[in-house]
Amino acid sequence: METEEAYEQAASACSDLGLVYQNWERKDLARATYLQGLSYPNLGAYAQSLLLINYADFLLGEEEEPEALERLQSATAILAGAKEEEIPLKRRQALQAGIYEKQALIQSELGDYSAALASIENALETSVSYYATNRRREIAKLYNKYGQILVGAEQFEEAVRKHQTAIQCVIPSYQPASINELPSSEQFFAENVILESLEHLANTYMLWHESSKSVELLEYAMSCHQLMYEAEQHLQRIYRYESSKLLNLEESRRRNEQAIRVAYELFRNTGQESYLYQAFVFAERSRSKLLREALQRTQANDLAGLNSQVREEELALQQAVSEAEEERYRLISEEAADTIIQIAETQLLQARDDLYQWVRSLETKFPRYYQLRYADQVPSLVELRERLSS
Repeated sequence: METEEAYEQAASACSDLGLVYQNWERKDLARATYLQGLSYPNLGAYAQSLLLINYADFLLGEEEEPEALERLQSATAILAGAKEEEIPLKRRQALQAGIYEKQALIQSELGDYSAALASIENALETSVSYYATNRRREIAKLYNKYGQILVGAEQFEEAVRKHQTAIQCVIPSYQPASINELPSSEQFFAENVILESLEHLANTYMLWHESSKSVELLEYAMSCHQLMYEAEQHLQRIYRYESSKLLNLEESRRRNEQAIRVAYELFRNTGQESYLYQAFVFAERSRSKLLREALQRTQANDLAGLNSQVREEELALQQAVSEAEEERYRLISEEAADTIIQIAETQLLQARDDLYQWVRSLETKFPRYYQLRYADQVPSLVELRERLSS
């Protein structure tokens, strides 16, 4: 018994050390460490399945998909035979959902879309059972991956529906009746999943257009990009650190480039100059936005005549969001009880909503500060022509 426990501890150490070597990009050592752990006899179900999952991740990074798939299948067999006292049901569901998700990714990359769709369905079913609800951002992300697999299989209409369902997971009031019905920006709050889902929708419409040559699909894609800008504004307002803002802005620049391509394609297909103006709007929003953010902050503080109490309120609300985010991620990383994580997520949503409502109130209470600090206006087509002619 003592020898078995020693092997179990050694296997767990190999699993952790393999991850460390992966992060350090010491690939040979990572591979050897995982294989060493798997070579120990009489391993328990949890230690062995975790080793197999981590090793499969490593193999996936090395583009050794067939062997990664075999290792994941072995882990599934072990979990299926594990007793409750070895691996509690909730832990087993969490591990199995992750395995199904990885299998779907590999099968999709190998072009086996039928198997990939079956795997992502299993991942969704297991995850919903684990969380006991589908109103979770984690479930939304799975629906987005489902949609991406369907795009690979060129099942575009069904892919759109999956991305719409992803949005519904975080915005339950959004109930689309057709494939072109998008959420209202009034329903948005600071949530990455909303932005990601809209981007997936835009890409799906664009790829569908390339297959069908329907201009209407391009217009749907453009609508998604316009909504993405609104979703970005919610996220931009809650980022407390400049490094976070920079990452958001780099991603925004990439999305704006895609939006410009869509606008140009619409102009090329319709000849309507209004689409060229849309391209200009996206380019203008992208240009030097980080510099404008710093300038807006300075101007707002210097020129708006804002009292210190209001500035302190702003900082406190931003700090509350940051701390709530950090607490949620800490609880998840420590594998805290699901009920505790749900409480933390509720607190995070409340903190984000408090900040959002406060920012909206500025527009009437302190309009000068709002315009300088938060507004991001682009001149209209008429204003632009007047400036160019003057």
